[in-house]
Amino acid sequence: MQFQQVTSDFPTNNAGETEPARPCDVRALSRTIVNRLVGRDPHFRGRINRSSYDVDDRRARVARRYGDGSKSGTGRWIRAYLRAAREFDVHCRRESGRSPLGASGLQVLEAILLNHWHDFRSGHIDPALSQLEAATGYARTTIVAILKRLKQHGFIDWVRRTQNLHRAGKAGPQRCQVNNLYFIDLQRLPSAVSSRFQQLLRAVLGKAEQPTLTPATSSTGAWSFTQTKNADLNRALASVEAALARNERELHFHTVSGDQNKI
Repeated sequence: MQFQQVTSDFPTNNAGETEPARPCDVRALSRTIVNRLVGRDPHFRGRINRSSYDVDDRRARVARRYGDGSKSGTGRWIRAYLRAAREFDVHCRRESGRSPLGASGLQVLEAILLNHWHDFRSGHIDPALSQLEAATGYARTTIVAILKRLKQHGFIDWVRRTQNLHRAGKAGPQRCQVNNLYFIDLQRLPSAVSSRFQQLLRAVLGKAEQPTLTPATSSTGAWSFTQTKNADLNRALASVEAALARNERELHFHTVSGDQNKI
């Protein structure tokens, strides 16, 4: 009975007769039989990436809210971020003749941040590569290359994740790879981009209130912002302030030690 169900996957002609098997049909049938014998999910593909974390592992909980968590507030935050990315790309192209992100990189970054898979309230962003393919029109290999480029320049990051299939005592895989979880780490941005982003953020979040950027007098050094009456603006500026502080410390370290490692 099981074998009859499997063989029904062969193509038939108009007369209902089974067509001669092709090599690819035989391989597909073999995989189907093996998957069903061991109880494996037929949609399971390949190996588990070693640098993955369980979805419940604290190291995989990198989602963070951008802006105030509302659709409009998060949209303004992301648009300021995307504008900073575009300006960075234009500046580099004028200086060196090369675009580090390119139009394709900016399109993929926008697709990741401004689509239905972005839960604004929690900051959870986990599109599948196939979804990014459909949203941008690029091939899978192209999107993978673009993601590496965006990560290299600090504009996006992600963690690979796995999920327990709860098949203890049964044959077949015990875990499966699930979608990557994407996030923005402002501390990885180049210092010039961080500075420009906070300017744009102030413009879109609080035009009436323009907090000033002053040298900090505390022991942490770097820079600090004056507080405003806008709580959402204060939270957004606090994250930018932390990124600027880190960049200031790294710049000081590189100046003293001559360390030439890239950010």
